[in-house]
This record gives sequence, C-alpha cells and structure tokens, in this order.
Amino acid sequence: MRILLVDDSHEVRRQLRLLLGEMPDTEIVGEAATVSRAIELAPNCNPEVVILDLRLPDGCGFEVLERLRLMTPTPKVVVLTNYPDAVFRRRSAELGAECLIDKSKEIDQLGRVLESLCRELGGGGMVAELTAAASGSRRAKEGGLGPVI
Repeated sequence: MRILLVDDSHEVRRQLRLLLGEMPDTEIVGEAATVSRAIELAPNCNPEVVILDLRLPDGCGFEVLERLRLMTPTPKVVVLTNYPDAVFRRRSAELGAECLIDKSKEIDQLGRVLESLCRELGGGGMVAELTAAASGSRRAKEGGLGPVI
C-alpha cells in the first residue's frame, strides 16, 4: 500500500512513519507539510492512500482532498485531524474521504481503517494489531470512541 503523509506536524509525521514502517505491505512514498506541497507531490508519487490533516499552514486539507479526487486512479483518503466536528466529518465524506479520525480520541481506529484499505487494495497483514499496540493501553482506559464517518 503506497501512502502519502500530509500533516504540518513533524512529530505526527515521525510517529506515523514509525508506525507504518512496522506494517507489512506499506510504503511511504511521500510526505508534505503544506497544501501546496501535497498537491505537487501526489501526482508524482502516485499514492494509493493519503493520510491527510485538515489544518495546514497554507490552507485547508479540503483543498488537497478536492485535487486528489481528480487523480486517476483516485487515492483513498483518511483524514486525521484534531477537528472532528460534524461539519468537518460531513465535508470530508462529501469530498470522498474514507473516514475522519480524531487524532486525540480515535487514533486507535487508524489501524482498522488501514487494514481495511490494505485488503481492499489487495494487501493484508497485521496492520490493526500493530497500530493498537503502538497506540498503547492509554486509549483503552479513556473509554469509548466517537464515530468515524
């Protein structure tokens, strides 16, 4: 599974690199911290999956999502954000995102989502188990998770 990471936080990208580096059938094909860089990179690195933050220094992740819809083949998009409001969930869905995951409360769902996408794209493996282990038991102690799109 070819993945493009789009997040302005170096630390978030680093953590995602570590996590994805442990997952079978995954390859990080690019990283961007801005809307403009993501729009430039996406057609050149041909990702199958884009993990996309909404709040970026030069604009909104929705701009990236709109441009990704024009690519052939169209990559699957997982929105990973600190802004899980219903309006953002709805707009993400309207623009074709597979789901929106709240970084602060739903991060343990990332593994399940990536596992599903990997299978859909013809891969497999232990993505969900590795993500659950990486997210630690703290999430389990915090209680229930909000809905993913």
